[in-house]
Amino acid sequence: MKRILTISALAFLWVGGGAAWAKITPEQAERLPPPASRKIDFAKEIKPIFESSCIKCHGRGRTKGDFSIESQETLLKGGESGPAIVPGKSNESHLIELVAGLDPDNVMPQKGKRLTPEQVGVLRAWIDQGAPWDATISFAKPPARNLFPRKPELPGARRVLANPIDRILQPYYEAHGVKAGKPVSHRGYARRV
Repeated sequence: MKRILTISALAFLWVGGGAAWAKITPEQAERLPPPASRKIDFAKEIKPIFESSCIKCHGRGRTKGDFSIESQETLLKGGESGPAIVPGKSNESHLIELVAGLDPDNVMPQKGKRLTPEQVGVLRAWIDQGAPWDATISFAKPPARNLFPRKPELPGARRVLANPIDRILQPYYEAHGVKAGKPVSHRGYARRV
């Protein structure tokens, strides 16, 4: 019984996995838009495509199909269907197969506007050029800013002030002729607030 289950599992992986990692056939390659004939600038050309069509599902902490484009490493790693791109070989890249719509039942993006042939050509040229990635660009979820406390620089006090906030406000008070009020008790402050 164990042997039958093992053989069944291997057959499933062989048949299912083969379909997932299938390369673009020569007939499909002929239907692909041609790669752009210029040097591609990642920040100006690829980043906008990824932002408008891909990060809703594959960036900012989301990984549909276990695939993420948050960094070059995660893009190259791929997802459940295997590697997404083969640097230097756009006609062997699963990403191009999906965005070009070679299989009408499996087109990316699934929701929203499909990529134009020009955009697919830009992606192809970028992959053919080795898929260079600007290291300053990330599609990861930005860290919450409120988790990093800030300690403002306090101006020097010309007189003794009870609270650091008064030191921050002192230049404003002096510039606008405002006289600081007397300190109140915690109870009085809580009532006013």
